[in-house]
Amino acid sequence: MERKLMEMLDKVEVPVETSKKVEELLMRELVHKNSRNVEENKRKSNKEDVRMNAQLASKKGNVLRIMGGSAAALAITAGLATGIFALKGTTNKSFQVASITASPQVTSRVTDRTCYSLKEGKNYIDLDLDGNKEEIELKNTATGTSTVDFEITIGDEKIKGSVDREEGLKLRATALTKEADSVQLMFTYQYLSDDYLTNVYNYENKKLVKVGTFCDEVDRIKLTDDGSFIINQPGGILGEWKDTTVRMVENNHNDADITGKYCLEETTQFDHEISFKYSITALQNVDLYKSMDRNGGSVTQIKTGEKAETIKVIDGKWLYLETESGEKGYLELNLEDFIIDGNPVIGWEVFEGLPYAG
Repeated sequence: MERKLMEMLDKVEVPVETSKKVEELLMRELVHKNSRNVEENKRKSNKEDVRMNAQLASKKGNVLRIMGGSAAALAITAGLATGIFALKGTTNKSFQVASITASPQVTSRVTDRTCYSLKEGKNYIDLDLDGNKEEIELKNTATGTSTVDFEITIGDEKIKGSVDREEGLKLRATALTKEADSVQLMFTYQYLSDDYLTNVYNYENKKLVKVGTFCDEVDRIKLTDDGSFIINQPGGILGEWKDTTVRMVENNHNDADITGKYCLEETTQFDHEISFKYSITALQNVDLYKSMDRNGGSVTQIKTGEKAETIKVIDGKWLYLETESGEKGYLELNLEDFIIDGNPVIGWEVFEGLPYAG
């Protein structure tokens, strides 16, 4: 368009001074227009960068924390991806959970402990096994960004959200109750940096009710004959990827957001002994037990600022370590905290130098 205008301008006979002024005005308009286009593109690019950075920042806290201020600063400086690889690189147990291969398409009765794949559009499954099939509709809508909006509809019930996966939401159906007396829906809505989060829903009184959330991808779980399944997730202050058995059990009402008949219960599977070697610094005075018994008395105390070497973890409950002076002892822990004088204490308040995954 600009080229045609310039050609037309060349053909018009006007006084030299007038010609120069018109050409100057036209060139200014073209430059101004191009400038506006550049600014608009820059604005769109910046907006997308801000959105992605916010998304990364919100998930960074779930992927990696490092005990101690200096280690935390290093992890932030190195970046999210580097932190993830560093964490997985320190594990002593490889990721060996069996994956579900190509999930079969939904059949009329989903109670055979198979994980079935729901297609885009309408699906028909008898979720509550009352003899009538429910219509389940799945819609994925591209947003022009790295996320896809999804909508799951059953009757008047809708679940809406977005998933950070270009292909959209993967919706699965399987029977998770011990008696196989109902069918549940599962979907993973968070994928970024392999920091998976998957929701489980049950169909109760013609409504979708959330059962709970687990930290693995829906197609990576390993189903068992009793409806439970195995996931693999980070192991708290141990910095160790652990196999965990997840079961649907009667709701214990410990979580106010879980209001239906069921909730999820997790049982961690640890090797008896795991080699676990790190150089650490005490951030407070810590007594070490003589044996794996908090009533067995202490063998020594690591004082604030003193260094030690961790050696191994036993049954996911006891950390065995050696002080600078060569004395060895045990420290009690759970998945999230150290147990000091019978009380749980956040890991990064006890030692600097240990990986923290959670």
